[in-house]
Amino acid sequence: MFTVIEYYTDPNNYNEETDSKCIQKAIDQAVKLGLNQVVIPRPNKRRNDQIWIIDETILLPSGITVVLNNCVLRLADNVFCQMFRNAAAYASEGKELRGEQRDIVIKGIGNAVLDGGNHNGLTEKTSLTNGMPHISQNFIIYFHNVRDFSIQNIKVTNQRHWAIALMFCRFGRISNIDFYCDESVGNRDGIDLRVGCNNIIIENITGVTGDDTIALTALLHDHFESKELVLGKDTDIYNVSIKNVIASPHRHNIIRLLNHQGNKIYNINIDTVIGRVEPADIKPISAVKIGHNHYAPPESFAKLGDTHDITVKNIYSHAASAINIATTVKNLFCKNIHVMGSGETGVSIIKAAVENAVFDTIFYNSKENHGVILNFQEVKGGNITVKNIIADSARHVISLSGGAKVALENISVKNILDKLLVVSADDGSEVKLK
Repeated sequence: MFTVIEYYTDPNNYNEETDSKCIQKAIDQAVKLGLNQVVIPRPNKRRNDQIWIIDETILLPSGITVVLNNCVLRLADNVFCQMFRNAAAYASEGKELRGEQRDIVIKGIGNAVLDGGNHNGLTEKTSLTNGMPHISQNFIIYFHNVRDFSIQNIKVTNQRHWAIALMFCRFGRISNIDFYCDESVGNRDGIDLRVGCNNIIIENITGVTGDDTIALTALLHDHFESKELVLGKDTDIYNVSIKNVIASPHRHNIIRLLNHQGNKIYNINIDTVIGRVEPADIKPISAVKIGHNHYAPPESFAKLGDTHDITVKNIYSHAASAINIATTVKNLFCKNIHVMGSGETGVSIIKAAVENAVFDTIFYNSKENHGVILNFQEVKGGNITVKNIIADSARHVISLSGGAKVALENISVKNILDKLLVVSADDGSEVKLK
């Protein structure tokens, strides 16, 4: 005779009135019993179904592991709630360093799916109008002021807004996440790190998102971030590693870095980003976008030095620009950039102050073969070096204005369709060929 001992709780063992309450009860009991682990299976015995319907947010305490065992969780129709949230988010204690939660894990086994279901009509335009809540209530997973966390091995479909949103989180990992949604609703990002996030690894991300696949955005909006500041934590984003991303952001960016209002982004390492091939009428803005001359009054735009020490390697792009830079960046190193298929430009820098930037090894293999490999417009700054460009054909190697000084080394282009260099002579722009 054997006794089976379960070291976790199962929501099927609780007779509550909704699926959400069954899962919440299992979490609460896991903590009470000292098990600290919940396993959600595919069969939903309460409703004799294979789907768990979530009609209110599941709150996660510190020290909990939620295992999604081949299960499907779907947001209910017409509800305005996140699917998972750490318990102290929005609470007063969660806005202090001493209220930081820790050791929260959400992990999938097999085909674990978090499904946003049918859209509820809450968008950025309808947010906080006609009695609707803030758009952040449409996140699938929201962690605020959490450390030592992990989100892994999950498929997210039909997110109603951003799928995974973090604010003031540190020492965590997001890995093996696959997304799928269309563009029928705007701004359906995959992973968003907002203000105060640091020391985070993001890796093995795939799929299709309705907007940016991964966004690091240090911005303070009046109705969200500014209300959720954590006393004792800064608002910068730093020490973030992003690796192995194969995705389509539709007409947006696979990876975006954006900061204004004095918030900083630094020590970011991006390695291996591959754009999925999509129909010809769908062209992303970029594989990697740094900065944007928008989202804040011009006087609050990032200043030179606010965005610094960024490394970007192994980019395979079909986008309008493999790398797109605006506003400012300092100490940037990019290597092994591939422009393929319908891709147009290797590096675009538009209205930006740039200092200490190196672009090493650009393979320009666009099917169009008539683009500009380097499109630098209204660029100020110096110590910008581009070396090892290999291309069969291009209209120009570089188009430059704004007064920046650029050094070109080891350029190999078999066929120049117009001019090798297009440089504005009136503003002090200068290109040195080596």
